[in-house]
Amino acid sequence: MRTGWIAFAVLLAACATAGSSDPPDGGSAEDALGADGTHVPDGGAPPADAPRPTGTFAFQNGVSPTPSYTGATDTFLNEADPNRPNGDHDFVIIDGAGPGAFGTKDLHGLFRWELSGIPAGAVVGKVTVIVTSIQNTDDQTYDIVAMRRSWSEGEATWKLSKTGAPWQTGGARGDMDRDDAVLGRLAVPWLIPEPEDRRHEIVLGAEAIELVQGWIDDPATNQGLMLIGDDNANALDLKSSETTDPVQRPRLVIELAP
Repeated sequence: MRTGWIAFAVLLAACATAGSSDPPDGGSAEDALGADGTHVPDGGAPPADAPRPTGTFAFQNGVSPTPSYTGATDTFLNEADPNRPNGDHDFVIIDGAGPGAFGTKDLHGLFRWELSGIPAGAVVGKVTVIVTSIQNTDDQTYDIVAMRRSWSEGEATWKLSKTGAPWQTGGARGDMDRDDAVLGRLAVPWLIPEPEDRRHEIVLGAEAIELVQGWIDDPATNQGLMLIGDDNANALDLKSSETTDPVQRPRLVIELAP
């Protein structure tokens, strides 16, 4: 009788082993199988034959992808006040010391957006930066370049990228601080301060598409952008991510290739 019970127990164990759906390598069944029942590789990547993701993704504090998004940061570096961080202002100033300038010091604007929710396998097709100007005192053009060094909104100054970490060159002018390639240009006409602020859409070029693709593929490479106009004679004031009206805050729009 005892031998019969032992045989029965062995049979039950064999059936349980044969019916197990545990995937190889210790993963869970949910991790190993996609919604259609096909295997999903480690890291959540889609199957090789899955259709490429499409759509448009926007990033703007308090607006998009959701009203709870707070991943946009910005500040400006002020050569005239080199030890002061400026990330708490509701504006970003960009200025130069070009011919005819009232001062001899530059101001550089920094902008960064954390990217989230873009599906694996996405291919960037178009990148647009949208900013709102408060005032400009001349017809001027400003360049957008990529940052190479990480920086802190609350700690960056003309001298430092963050506390204890100096820029290679003041104002993030060094080759290790920023790239020289111009990704896009903001052309702003002369305007007098008025209730209706100006909204500017800057469509960035092919190098920016490659840059943002890298941010998606490896988020650690996302150091943001710099807006500069060192040859300009007068200042440009833009709304920052701290401004009261969310729709006037800096916005990054990424359109995926079809």
